[in-house]
Amino acid sequence: MEYGQIADALLQSACGGTRPPLGIAEHLTPAQAYCVQDMLAVRWRECGKESIGYKIALTGRAQQERFAIEEPVYGRILARDCFSSGKQIILPERTSVKVECELALVMGRDVTVPPSDREELLSCIAYGLPALELVAGRYEGIHTSAPCLIADNANFFAAVLGDVPVQVDALETDLIGMRLEVNGQMRCSGVSAAVLGDPLNALMWLARKLCAQGKKLKQGELVLTGAFAAQQIAQSGEFYQAAFDGLGSVSVCFAAACSSL
Repeated sequence: MEYGQIADALLQSACGGTRPPLGIAEHLTPAQAYCVQDMLAVRWRECGKESIGYKIALTGRAQQERFAIEEPVYGRILARDCFSSGKQIILPERTSVKVECELALVMGRDVTVPPSDREELLSCIAYGLPALELVAGRYEGIHTSAPCLIADNANFFAAVLGDVPVQVDALETDLIGMRLEVNGQMRCSGVSAAVLGDPLNALMWLARKLCAQGKKLKQGELVLTGAFAAQQIAQSGEFYQAAFDGLGSVSVCFAAACSSL
């Protein structure tokens, strides 16, 4: 299949809430898979879904080993799938949704060349927010590859963001603790060091990767930096609330789709 055909098939399966054709991008290199993702982003835009930033995935070594890749991968964040804290999300009927607790960063200026160090990187950030990323389990129960993940927009489903911006340079970004409750009961905890040792390392990786591809992070764009803890499978009727040290909290609730008779 040509790149455009792969992008068309991925768009069709995403819109229909079905699993992508098995192995659709297995034969691609990661670089080729990003070309498919670029084409998919154009098709999303034609459907009214503008990209407003990037999500970073595979920020843990175990995840990279599972996908046989030695670095993270990225996907696009779509504006129509980005919500404020407290949002009710309708779960799709044929695809599972998983929840990740993350630090979101909003860029304060364009990054046209890779920052040389942490201080320069910090100067590019406007503020941070607590975030919950919702990941589509479109490959649940089957083995897939890094190129398939990249081509399929890194399984992005939605993002839910906290309401109060926080200055990141006031935080110890490698030591941000997180506690996740589901329906008022403790579900798990995590720490920002799980994200490549520091979420800022993930942002640095993304800035360098985009520059190497002839792209750039732009002022106002949103970056989801990676999961602090293991993914949690969302169920209808659940209310998730994650509290982050120094960042505040963010919440989301889930409901089942209404089946047509």
